[in-house]
Amino acid sequence: MHDFIIMKSKLILLFVLTLLANACENVESTELNIDTEILSISYGTYFGQCNGYCKQSITIENDSIRYQAQSWSENDNYPLIAFSTEFSEEDWKSIEEKIDFLIFRNIEEVIGCPDCADGGAEWIEIETEDVTHKIKFEYDNPPEEISNYIEDLSELLSEFQEDIF
Repeated sequence: MHDFIIMKSKLILLFVLTLLANACENVESTELNIDTEILSISYGTYFGQCNGYCKQSITIENDSIRYQAQSWSENDNYPLIAFSTEFSEEDWKSIEEKIDFLIFRNIEEVIGCPDCADGGAEWIEIETEDVTHKIKFEYDNPPEEISNYIEDLSELLSEFQEDIF
């Protein structure tokens, strides 16, 4: 009887270990390589109940920055505005070094109620070699974890707006 109990215990232990091993293989890793390179950073704003250029964005890719402004409708008096210009390596690094992508990646995709009651919305999307993550939040109310570089991106977007409008 004693041998039977030992054998049964070993089988149960083997079964549990097999389950754990399979579970570990099936878990999607949320960890990223600490050296993951950021390929692009996009940031923008939009207002739903708006006439004119209601959607504006910038996309930074290491040595260039692309600006885009558009309306909600393609059939109105506001044609798409889009152009690119150089972006210095120093400016890229000053933004990139503030980003902790592991923290960014774990922030929910939608925070609060972006553009509810036409309050506007902001968004940021960061693309790496492994994954792209986008966060939308209420206009002028970024999550604390990203507010330091959202401020920089907002200032860049404003500079383009001032030059155009």
